[in-house]
Amino acid sequence: MSFSVLILLLIAPAFPDTSTNDSLPPPDFREYLDQLQDDAGGQDLLDALLWYHSHPFDLNLVSSSELLSIPFVTEAEADAVIRFRTSEGGLRSPAQLRTIPGIGEIIFRDLSPFVRVVQRDGSGGSKRIASFRSRLEERLPFDDGAIGNPVHAYSRISASPVPGIEAGGLFERDAGELSRDAFRSGYLWAPKLLPETDILIGDFSIEAGQGLVLWRGSGVSKSGWTVTGPRKAALGIIPHSSTDEIRFFRGVAASVQLTDGRDRLRGILFVSRRFLPGGLGDSGEISSISESSAFTTATSAARKDAVRVDSKGGRLLYARGETLNVGVTFVSSRFGIKLRRGDPLRFSGEKFEAAGLDLRISRYPFLLFGECASGGNRSAFIAGTGIEVGSRFSALLVFRNYSAGYDNLYANGFGDNGDTRNELGAYAGIALQPLSWLSIHAYYDQFRHPGPGTLAKFPISGSEVMIDAIAAITPRVDVGARFTSKSTGVSLSMQDERGRELREEGIRSQIRWRLGTSVRFEKGYEFKTRSEFTRVSVRPRGDERGYLIAGEFRARPLRFVHVTSRLIFFATGSFESRLTSFESDFPGSFASTPLYGTGRRWVVSLSVDLSGWCSLSAIIDSTEKEPTVSTEPPNREVPLVRQSHAGIQLDLRL
Repeated sequence: MSFSVLILLLIAPAFPDTSTNDSLPPPDFREYLDQLQDDAGGQDLLDALLWYHSHPFDLNLVSSSELLSIPFVTEAEADAVIRFRTSEGGLRSPAQLRTIPGIGEIIFRDLSPFVRVVQRDGSGGSKRIASFRSRLEERLPFDDGAIGNPVHAYSRISASPVPGIEAGGLFERDAGELSRDAFRSGYLWAPKLLPETDILIGDFSIEAGQGLVLWRGSGVSKSGWTVTGPRKAALGIIPHSSTDEIRFFRGVAASVQLTDGRDRLRGILFVSRRFLPGGLGDSGEISSISESSAFTTATSAARKDAVRVDSKGGRLLYARGETLNVGVTFVSSRFGIKLRRGDPLRFSGEKFEAAGLDLRISRYPFLLFGECASGGNRSAFIAGTGIEVGSRFSALLVFRNYSAGYDNLYANGFGDNGDTRNELGAYAGIALQPLSWLSIHAYYDQFRHPGPGTLAKFPISGSEVMIDAIAAITPRVDVGARFTSKSTGVSLSMQDERGRELREEGIRSQIRWRLGTSVRFEKGYEFKTRSEFTRVSVRPRGDERGYLIAGEFRARPLRFVHVTSRLIFFATGSFESRLTSFESDFPGSFASTPLYGTGRRWVVSLSVDLSGWCSLSAIIDSTEKEPTVSTEPPNREVPLVRQSHAGIQLDLRL
């Protein structure tokens, strides 16, 4: 990995990471990523948080719905900000959030990375007009069967040379991909060029309703945000600025405010043409649409851009003040080659249409929301209600029913597995702060998958419970504990006496205990610990256990230097009882490392901020295990002693 390669990447056509917030480097948001229950959606969540950070809301203009689009912001917090702004006649700085009675410090902590105050003379906004990020990474051992370069290359750039216009783009080549198969994305966005009109040309996503018809990839489902994660607040058109190669549109989109005042009507229209990876059947029809975007073999590369998809759609949203939102959404997609899947519950054909009606009523302290949708002659709906009492207590109850045949490529609703299909469920979540130094979050979810799915070839049921408590022992010491238990049906691969493979119904139960501490010292030093235990029971096979102990030290020896070191020891029976390390040591990067077998992992990262406009980051890590461990279902045994990873990243903001 040489500097010459880095220079070539810097000048390559790499297009975003807009950063209009003045912080450099941006926050790493690790405390938010720690709320995830699993690795699904981790990078999507981080991309969304970085977008909010680089496009902060003006506190004197932001609506309640926009504040609630941040996944962890509560109805009470959003309502308090709007009421405080009204009573004060506007805010002079975000620091004024601290003076909101009762919950000021909580609001300031949650919102300060994502808000600003622009003064009437234009001051208070960012002076930055361009940003650039470039990253190179390499992991060893490398798959010898891959057809491309072993280095993962990633670049984003964005620029706003004139007020009201932003351009950006992205380039990513996965390790093992050929350059011609790399992902390239770009957009030209004019959110303020015309009064009350947003226009976007290029790649974009659309957030609408509760995600049953249209949503981007950053759908956070069950997490430590027990009363905010299940409900959604949509932003409408958003430039596509993530590495998700599946869930986005490519074309033209426009959003127009049709009426103003207390009763507002807004319309969105879009058209798109793009190509998706898919498998070609024997009859010349597309047999599947691939969710994988890593084209590292000749077979997978041949599936790239296999099917053209032409889409069009729109949305009409009526809002009355901050209390009522009613929306109608429609999308129609036509496939260039007929899609014929072997699964009768998945959509097949040349044309897919989906439409939805959504409602949101928010009158503090009560909340009511829901959406019903139809697509492919099948339906889906979600409905929820909640109550909040300041920052001390909130509760949420959500029901969902996604038909087994509801199969929408653009949906991302709340659920057990993020699939927005083949699921019935009832969810209850609460958040308590019985003492000023103690907060408790908990949820219970009962679900059923009535049709065959990825976990089982027959209907299955399950339940999950989570209890999470965080105590601020002192202003510098936090202690957290989390308990999770989940039980669900699974398909087990068995063999009869003649060696023939059989599918048998089983039950998989898992409990997890996690205990963590955080101690903050003077001058930016911090020490964190994490201990975790899991027990997995797969009947009729038996039980497995897993253990993990981790320590992390973060230091700031100089004002412009940040150092992080982490050491993890783990021991599990196999991949089945794996434990996961969520890591965000590179700015803007999320890594989920499954730890199984017996071994240790260490990570060292360094970030140097040069003069406020340039930062350089580097990382090196290694995972060492016993020579033979179980890797992945069906628990194939292979020798694997060490996996290592190194990378370097450059950030520029002008």
